[in-house]
Amino acid sequence: MKKPNELIEDYMSDLYIKCNSNSETSAMPTKEKSEKPKKTKKLNKIDNANVIIPTIYNYNVLFQYNYNIQQLKEFIKFHKLKQSGNKNELLSRLHNYLKLSFYIIKIQKMYRGRLQRIYNSLHGPAHNNRDICTNANDFFTMDELSSIPNNLFFSYKDVDNFIYGFDVISLYNLITKSNGEVKNPYNRIKIPDEVLAKVKLFIRLSKILDSQVDTIIKTPSFEVTYQKGIELKILDVFQYMDSLGNYSNPSWFMDLDRIKLIRYMRELIDIWDYRAQITPETKRAIYPPNGDPFNGFSFVQLCHNHDIYFMRKKIIEVIEKIVTNGVDRDNKSLGCYYVLGALTIVNANAAMALPWLFQTFVY
Repeated sequence: MKKPNELIEDYMSDLYIKCNSNSETSAMPTKEKSEKPKKTKKLNKIDNANVIIPTIYNYNVLFQYNYNIQQLKEFIKFHKLKQSGNKNELLSRLHNYLKLSFYIIKIQKMYRGRLQRIYNSLHGPAHNNRDICTNANDFFTMDELSSIPNNLFFSYKDVDNFIYGFDVISLYNLITKSNGEVKNPYNRIKIPDEVLAKVKLFIRLSKILDSQVDTIIKTPSFEVTYQKGIELKILDVFQYMDSLGNYSNPSWFMDLDRIKLIRYMRELIDIWDYRAQITPETKRAIYPPNGDPFNGFSFVQLCHNHDIYFMRKKIIEVIEKIVTNGVDRDNKSLGCYYVLGALTIVNANAAMALPWLFQTFVY
């Protein structure tokens, strides 16, 4: 049984012979217009000192000199081709290989260029301007979008007309590990099927183009998983508030130290119970059925705990109750109004971004 490279050589030789045969047939003189055969120009021999090894870029040099069989075998050996055969067979084999390789490489470059253009387009609308993304961080790694390498950045415009950016590895793992519908982590809307297909094609082309994309995410330790889970929950809640038409930034909450977290909860409870003078009916509309989102929350436990991640977890659970359980969109937005209002009191950046809220709730 012939080796693969021998089969390729035989195929190329056969192809070249057929091409030459067709070329000679088409060039044969007709009976009406017969011509005398032209004399073949005798080629000069060339000594070994002046020999240039032919490549795919100068393969026509094979027909400019009368190479001896030893020189042809050196060429054949250099290109790792089969060395058996007479002089004409060696010459034909070498010429076929170099000429066809030239066009094969040309076709490969054109096709690779097409794949590269498709790959570039898959990065999405924010490829060259990540500032147009609604989110500032990747939902899993929490890395800023501006710090994600170009070969790992993916973005798409969702049905809500907002553009979202991701580390493609985070998004790919979300897709492959989800059971059922895959939802956008920022707005909880189902990711369109065509976007899922683009992500998978992105990964495939990355591997074809040797873009060095490792889709396996190493499992972190329990401590990192616990902390990352809380950060993701905070990001999720703030993105949800934004989807209701509000302006917020999760860093306003994440930047609060232990003392300010305690103060924030004190302000939020006071706003809910007294300062905003919320009616019982409105409270039940924001958080049905009893209107008490603080049920099960222990302020004493919060004050005596020194684990800031535990404190963030307990507080964000209360915030989530207030902003996501309203009977309709208006009541959910009203819940956001109180949550963000309390935040402007304890965070200067929030107060500068939402001065009207600050003026409403400060006392």
